[in-house]
Amino acid sequence: MDSEDMRENQVIGKSHLRVDGWEKVLGRGIYTKDLGIYDPLYCSLKQSEHAHAEIIEIDTTEARAIKGVVGIFTADDITGINNVGVINLDQPVMADDRVRHYGDVVAIAVAETKELADQAANMIKVNYKPLPGVFDPVEALKKDSPLVHPDGKYGNKGNLMSLMEYQRGDFQKAFEEADVIIENVYRPGYQEHAFIETEGCIALSHGEKITIYGSLQCPFYVRDAVANALGLKRSNVRVIQVGVGGAFGGKEDVPSEVATRAALASYLTGRPVINIRTREESISIHTKRHPMVIRHKIGAKKDGTLVAADVDIISDQGAYCSVGKYVQKRAVVHACGPYVIPNSRVISRFVYTNNILTGAFRGFGTPQVAMAVEEQMDELANALDMDPLTLRTKNMLRKNDLTPKGQLLDNCGDGLENCILSASKKSEWKLKRHDFNRFNEKMNKKDQSEIKPGENIRKGIGMSTIMYGVALGDSAPDMATATCQIAEDGSVIITTGGVEMGQGAKTVLSQIAAQEVGVPLHYVNILDADTSIVQNSGPSVASRVTPVIGEATRRAAYKAVRQVRKLAMEKFGYDYDYGEEEFEDGENEEMDVKKHIYPAVIDGEPHIVDRASGKKLRFKDLVQECYFNTLKLIGLGYSRPPTLLEDGSYRDYYTYSFACHIAEVEVDMDTGVVDVKKITAANDVGRALNPMSVEGQIEGGAVQGMGYAIMEGLVQDNGKILNPSFTDYLIPTALDAPELIPLIIEERDDFGPYGAKGIGEPSLIPTPGAVLNAVGHAIGKPIRMTPASPENVWKVINDRI
Repeated sequence: MDSEDMRENQVIGKSHLRVDGWEKVLGRGIYTKDLGIYDPLYCSLKQSEHAHAEIIEIDTTEARAIKGVVGIFTADDITGINNVGVINLDQPVMADDRVRHYGDVVAIAVAETKELADQAANMIKVNYKPLPGVFDPVEALKKDSPLVHPDGKYGNKGNLMSLMEYQRGDFQKAFEEADVIIENVYRPGYQEHAFIETEGCIALSHGEKITIYGSLQCPFYVRDAVANALGLKRSNVRVIQVGVGGAFGGKEDVPSEVATRAALASYLTGRPVINIRTREESISIHTKRHPMVIRHKIGAKKDGTLVAADVDIISDQGAYCSVGKYVQKRAVVHACGPYVIPNSRVISRFVYTNNILTGAFRGFGTPQVAMAVEEQMDELANALDMDPLTLRTKNMLRKNDLTPKGQLLDNCGDGLENCILSASKKSEWKLKRHDFNRFNEKMNKKDQSEIKPGENIRKGIGMSTIMYGVALGDSAPDMATATCQIAEDGSVIITTGGVEMGQGAKTVLSQIAAQEVGVPLHYVNILDADTSIVQNSGPSVASRVTPVIGEATRRAAYKAVRQVRKLAMEKFGYDYDYGEEEFEDGENEEMDVKKHIYPAVIDGEPHIVDRASGKKLRFKDLVQECYFNTLKLIGLGYSRPPTLLEDGSYRDYYTYSFACHIAEVEVDMDTGVVDVKKITAANDVGRALNPMSVEGQIEGGAVQGMGYAIMEGLVQDNGKILNPSFTDYLIPTALDAPELIPLIIEERDDFGPYGAKGIGEPSLIPTPGAVLNAVGHAIGKPIRMTPASPENVWKVINDRI
């Protein structure tokens, strides 16, 4: 046998097609709408007609009289707790005494068809007493402002939902000693998730038990919400994740509302209930990215050394908390950027208003604060007459530096520096900065009357560097479990609480399991998340699926295959007397075993090979012998990121991903139209387990970030969304996508599987700041809001803002 044919099985670090790719390309993927349910009922919502009002009376008489209507349910019909809040218990399943925004649901109609349910919902009559509303977060903090929650029972003082702050060093004294101080206000706006598939679920009751099938990213959130609202034990609620057509955070806590209403209706009628939102309902109701008002002050010495930062964040939370406090924590930690700043203060206030809810969205508050600090860095560079690249490299965080909040970066390597150097080199930053300056100077000197329409162009190049805390950090319990079992034919079954929502989770988890067990990728089957067969693994958010759930998968696979390797060692004549150690103690065992044997795929089949003799044993034969001897071929893996330190304190996040994105734009000075021509995106991913998939994440995140920067504007009038469709809410299409160059930087992490860190969110976070800095470079004036739409850019050019 040629030694080349006996090379070790290596699945990690190679590009693989997605294991679920063909079913999606061929239209064979199964989503909630595709499930065949016998004799279902359909759900329709009666939404609030006011942003803020007392509910005087709900008249369901006419709605109930419609033939085919099976039930009309209000808050009075809830059998448990009328609440679906994740952090604060402030959000009702259905409004009882008052409505607090247009997205509140007053009643649900359940009927034999969706058309009848919609008709019944429209026939429900609600008598309201309108109340004054508050729609500006800054105004909401004033003493005489209308109160969204006047009883104050959720711990809020006035409309202040949550206050977070920190102070490090003497920032006031440092500002007094600074040579240059830059202070500005930034207003990043809302963003719609715009996933392909809207929120939806199917609920099936079985007496005191409920099963939920749905499009969601946090099955255990849904389980807990349904159990609480119906007054059931958690063990009586089973949540099964179906195919998810995109999420981006918008299916984190929102499915709890969708599922709870369907579950209640199913529980009360005894029949399956389908609750799937229309696109207009989805945009009108579900959470959005937090808009913020960020006052940012930064001080430096003449040589560009940063000495102080002072950041004040006010964010519009909408009517309920959602996951706002987790978003707030990230915003506070990342508000000063990836720089050495010895003196800093950050204060953040998340505020109740009568606007649309804000919640989880890819980046979790970091894109907004990154936009502010990165624009500040460009303005500081201009004031110092310094290249923005030079200013960033002078102040960037390196290994063993302290973050602005004071966390020691003892395990992050030189990821940031490598990202900046790689992106600036690949984009030819210095050359283009020089060339674009000359081009713009030449255009500015031209007689404007001689320039034809469409030719009054200016060019710009801008950069943005970021750090992103991987996983949940110290703000929430962060753990994951996974099981691995090896079937009689040598194939592998993996169960986790992680969710495939289009990001490639099934593929990367399959790779991890295949690598650890020693089988080809197609031998692995990742089951959809099911709360009845796996312990709570936390949510599929915060770029934690690969590093946290992936590490649990690796540990489960390692434990499952131990008996097979033990048998192989014995057959090759080696001693193997290891006991049932915990995984951490098993590391030495693993290294010792690999000295003697290794997995290899020979003629398409997995084998185990003796390094010394070259003898080989078929994996399948070893597995079958283990089964014959009734040996355990199942493993439970558990992982928890190492945020706890020896002194009892916690890291904000166990590790950080870094990135540097550089954008090139052309701006029409007559119309304000921005054309993003190119984005060079360097991201530190720890280790790229599947390089092709990582590049796809970088490309998709950058385009979504570009959309946030220049296109996506949610229009509200006193809390009512006026553009709840893709006719008027614009998102980037393939025709809008620029040339995109993804650069993978690998600074391996000690915790993540094979050194991997997260990429889902860091791929988006730097892009808005890079694009806005490029626009500012082109027009010679900063753009301090999103979106940089033609109207807004034109106003800045012409000093109308």
